[in-house]
Amino acid sequence: MLLSDAAKLSYDIIVLPGGLGRAQAFANSEALVNLLKKQSECGKYYIWSNMCIFYSCAGAQWTTQKKATAFPAMCNELSDPREAKSKVVVDSRVITSKGLGTFLEFSLAIVEKLLGREKALEIEKLMLC
Repeated sequence: MLLSDAAKLSYDIIVLPGGLGRAQAFANSEALVNLLKKQSECGKYYIWSNMCIFYSCAGAQWTTQKKATAFPAMCNELSDPREAKSKVVVDSRVITSKGLGTFLEFSLAIVEKLLGREKALEIEKLMLC
């Protein structure tokens, strides 16, 4: 599906993968930035697996006012460095993680927001047995 077609639809959640190269491409995509802005305005989740994307999306006000964590090399870009050591940060409808090494915690945070804490704990127990 083309992004122009995807932008016409509504989503419960949008998850963007990390990586600085992707962050730059995402920030340069007016269609994607507009889709994320619409997602935010509708009170729906938009999730960044790495903070470098968060800051690259045009520096939009709807992103820079959120607490977040980042890949260690990007922590100096955080507007609030108090969260830099956290593996996963949830602020309202934005979820960020430090990167690939925090995949399980990141995934469980998404499940908890969408399906509830009980479901996240159930899945965590199955994953760690």
